[in-house]
Amino acid sequence: IARFISNLLAYKPPNETLPFYIGEKEDKIPYDVRENVKQEKAPDISSDYDENKKYLELRFHYPVNDDVVIKELALKNKKRAFIIFYDGMCNGEMINNGIVKPLLELPLFKDDDIKYTEETVLKGLLIHNQVSAQETFDDLVDAINFGGCGICVEGIDKCFAADVKGWP
Repeated sequence: IARFISNLLAYKPPNETLPFYIGEKEDKIPYDVRENVKQEKAPDISSDYDENKKYLELRFHYPVNDDVVIKELALKNKKRAFIIFYDGMCNGEMINNGIVKPLLELPLFKDDDIKYTEETVLKGLLIHNQVSAQETFDDLVDAINFGGCGICVEGIDKCFAADVKGWP
C-alpha cells in the first residue's frame, strides 16, 4: 500500500518527449470553399402564390428546419396569403396584431370590392409601421433572417417584409 501511494503522489518526469517546432507560414489557405461555390441568382418574386411558397420552403428547408414558421391565411374574396418568420426571433404579438388580424379582418367593405394590389396591402391592410415591399427573394430572405416577417399575397408580384424583431 505504501508503494502504491508513493507512486501515486510522487512526481516522475515523462519518459519520452516529442520535439516541438513551428513550420513555415503559408500565405494561401490550402482549400477555401468560397472559391468553389457558384452563387445562383434567386428568381424574382412572382404573382404565383404556390411558386413563391414552394421556393421559400426550399430555401429555408421547411419543414425540416422547425425554427421556420409558415402560416397560411385565407383572405376575403377567396385570396390566399402566407407569412413566414423564425420562431423565437419575432414578437408574436406584433405579428398577430399588426399583420394577421388586419389581413383577415380588413377591409370592412364588401368582398366584391376588394382589389389586392401592392398599394392596398401596403397602405391599407398592413397597419404595422415598418413594412416594405420586396422585389427579390434575396431581399426578402435577408429581412426574414434578421428577425423580420415575410408576407406573400396571392396575385401580387412582390412580397412584403415587416420588422417584427423581438424575443419572447
